[in-house]
Amino acid sequence: MFAEIQLQGLLSFGPESPTIPLGALNVLIGANSSGKSNLVEVFGLLAALPRRNGLQEGLADGGAREWLWKGGKDGDQRVGTVRVVVRAEAFKGKAAMDVEHSLSIRANSWGAAEIQQERIGEAVAREGEDEPRRYLDFGEDGH
Repeated sequence: MFAEIQLQGLLSFGPESPTIPLGALNVLIGANSSGKSNLVEVFGLLAALPRRNGLQEGLADGGAREWLWKGGKDGDQRVGTVRVVVRAEAFKGKAAMDVEHSLSIRANSWGAAEIQQERIGEAVAREGEDEPRRYLDFGEDGH
């Protein structure tokens, strides 16, 4: 189950957008142009990601440039980030765990999406450890 989502620099969500806590049932209420439809579109993108060419398929409506937030100064490198925390419930004697997946994208010179950075790992550090464990670290800071 999704525990939280944070969108930064995507669609109508600027770089300072807060984390949105999620539960078993979520109701979106807000004024016109407040981001409700954009949030739903991001879940469609997340559903497309595991498929071959999923990123490009998920961004098909308008391409990467249309998905990136238009705020900021002209010439700024536009990067959009989706960060979700998934709650993995206890299973067969294993403890419950929150797994975090973050994906940062930018548009290349042709307008296609490029992954700038992707990380998957535990959302919080285990007892006695300084950092959460990472299972995938790809991109600018990773490999």
